[in-house]
Order: sequence, then structure tokens, then C-alpha cells
Amino acid sequence: INKLIKNGKNVLLDNIRSNIENKLEEQTNTVEKLTRYVDNWKEYYNNKDFTGMTNEYNKIMNQMNNVIPLENILIIMYSKRIKIK
Repeated sequence: INKLIKNGKNVLLDNIRSNIENKLEEQTNTVEKLTRYVDNWKEYYNNKDFTGMTNEYNKIMNQMNNVIPLENILIIMYSKRIKIK
């Protein structure tokens, strides 16, 4: 029974680790998009293109909603001192 519990624990940890890696990859992609949108916004600003600025701002805000949940999850995990070994 000990071996079964240990194997189950390892499967769960591997799954958690994989999910975290996938989430971090998504976050990296989101940050790259944010960087691109901010650069576009600056270009529209320099060209005094209010419509372009508004469009990029909306994209930025949409991507920010995708970034913030991970930050909250990490804060909760840290505050509870969840340990993954």
C-alpha cells in the first residue's frame, strides 16, 4: 500500500509540475504580447493616432486580465507555504 500511495503522490506532483510549466509558458506569451502592444501604443501616441492608441490600450487591458490571476495564485501559495517536493 505504501508503494501505491508513493506512486500516486508522484503522479500528482508530476501533474502539478506540468500544469505550472504550462501556465508559466502562457504567462510568458502574454508578457510578450503586452510588450508588443505597449510598443504599438507608443507608436500611435507619437503619431497622435487616438484610435490606434485606444485599440492597443484595450488589447493591453485584456492581456493584463490574463497575467494577474497567476500573480494571485503565487501569492496564495506563498502565504500558505505550499511545498512541492
